[in-house]
Parts: sequence; structure tokens; C-alpha cells
Amino acid sequence: MKKLITLLFARRKKREQDLSRIRSVILKPIGDAIGDAIVHTAHLRQLKQAYPGLKTAVLVSARNREIFARSGVVDQLLPDKWFTYLSQRNRWQLYLDFMPTFTSRSIILDWLLKPEILINFGKKDKKHYNLNSVRNYDFSTALSNDIHIKDYLNQSVLRPFIPRKVSYFLHISASERRNAERLWRKGKLRLLLCPQGSTRRIPPAEIIELLSRLPSPMLERLDLVLSANPIDSTYSAAAEQAGLLLREAPPAPLFEYFALIDSADIVLAVDAGGVHIACALQKPLLAFYANCPSNIYKWAPNLNIAAEDALTLISSLPPSEHSNQTCGFALEEAVEWLQAQIEKRLPKESCD
Repeated sequence: MKKLITLLFARRKKREQDLSRIRSVILKPIGDAIGDAIVHTAHLRQLKQAYPGLKTAVLVSARNREIFARSGVVDQLLPDKWFTYLSQRNRWQLYLDFMPTFTSRSIILDWLLKPEILINFGKKDKKHYNLNSVRNYDFSTALSNDIHIKDYLNQSVLRPFIPRKVSYFLHISASERRNAERLWRKGKLRLLLCPQGSTRRIPPAEIIELLSRLPSPMLERLDLVLSANPIDSTYSAAAEQAGLLLREAPPAPLFEYFALIDSADIVLAVDAGGVHIACALQKPLLAFYANCPSNIYKWAPNLNIAAEDALTLISSLPPSEHSNQTCGFALEEAVEWLQAQIEKRLPKESCD
């Protein structure tokens, strides 16, 4: 079956392409996680700056739809369904395919879409589908393991035509900001903990050990809030056993979760959506990553703040290709950084 799909759908006629004049772009994301969407809106912003009047579309899922809808850089949201590719056939000049591999489904759907120009990014070889057996593209972007995902367009044939700087951005409404403000205790420094994502978590014992190493007078001046969806109550239970008050944020819509991160003074987050949200909102950030070099290169925090206001802590476990091993952290550097950040933001105590 795969050989038949390759024979019927995996070929494309080569033509001269003028990449200096792009009228329309449709983008297929690398995935549908929060971080994926935040990065891709930055890519689309690069393209909008480079090509005045550019029409943009994204193939979306229910999970990422709202992020693209409120990005300000997407003109059309298209469900990633079979009928979409057929209805959009021959309508798009440039198709950016960020999916990491070819699949039978993607090969057939790309054939249905039939854009004028197709650029793919970092396609990994599979037994039957690879860059030699599948030739349905005009340009394939080779990506070394040390390239951050935000810089994928900068590695492509579009490089001469686009601005190089890539910044994340999220728009939060005034009402969402007001709702987030109500969750915090007045007169306290706001420390938001996002220790779990959909596939990764920092062990509760390591989070509690980090907090417990802060001086008691400093802890008394902090409002510690735990945020995740869903909340893992083992964190607040472990905090209670250690004599710490760790309050759980109530479940909230996606952009109210973003607003909560924006309202914090300091964010602690595992390698997941919370890291990239904090980067987009330029929040002081302590990020926790597995000792997986390829993942760190690709998904490290994209910071647009002073270097001293962010720290990426890497697990002390031996290097591996397992990006979910977010445990075994040596906390000395994290404690020192967190204490300095808190001291920097707390008002000076009166000497009276």
C-alpha cells in the first residue's frame, strides 16, 4: 500500500519559483500543543512583515484553534480534515509543512491541496517514506540538531526575504487580566508554579525542597499558587506537609490561564506550554528541562528579557533522548537564582 501511495501521490513537477513575491501562505503546524502554536504565530509574523498584504491560513485542531484565532496574524482558520484539503485545492501559493515525518495521510492530503510551492522542514527518514522516496515538495529544509524551532524559517530558502528576529507574542484582554488579578493575595510577591504539562512533571518532592530552602521571612512574603490543567493535588499536599501554603488556581479557560501567568511576578515551569507562555509574556522564568540535548536545542526558552531574569535548569541525570525525564535536579543554582529574583522584587522592609 505504501509503495502505491508513493507512486500515485508522492511526485511533483519542478517549476521556477519566485520567493520574493508571496501572496498567500497556508501552514501545517509541527503539532497542536500550546508551545507549537506560539512558535508558529511568530513564524507567521515574520512572513507578514516580509510580504505586505500576505494572506495566511493555518490547519488547526480544537486544541490550538483559539491561539491562532487571537494571534492577529492568521486570516483563515481551516480544520485539519480531509474535506479542507480538497476544498482548498489550488488556492494557496505557498504551503509550509512543519510535520516531522511523512505519513500516508499527509502525502495524500498534500496531493489534494496542490499548492504552487511546498516547503517542508526537517523531515525524518522512515522505512518507506523519506526525502528520496517522497518527492512532493519544491524545497526541503535540512535542520541540524542544534537549531531552535523558532529559527526554522531562517534556515529555509525564505531566509533572504524575511526578518531574522523571532519574538513570541500573546494578546490578553483587559477582562482576562482582571480575573487573574483577583486570584492573588494582596501585598504578597506572586510566585506561580507550573510544574506539570501534558507529558512532563517535576516531582513534588523537588519543588517542595526548592521552596523550603528559601529563608522563612522571605517565604512569608510570597503568595505561592499552583496552576495546571488538571491540577495534581500531590503538590499542595506535599507543601502542606512541609508547612508551606501552596494554593491551587481554579480551572480556567485557556487565555485566563495565560493571564494568570502574565499576572505573576516570577514563574517556575517544567518544559511545557507554561515555559513558552512565560516567554511570550516576558516574565522572569525558572524553567526545568530533561537532560536531552536535542530537545533543549529545539525547545529552549526563547527569552526577550534580561539574561539574569531567567534560568534554565537541566536535570542531573545522564544525557539521553528522553525529554520527559524532568527529575533529578541539582537545586543549588535554582535556589540562589530564585532568592535573588525575590529580593530584587520585594519592597525593602522598613528599619523601624
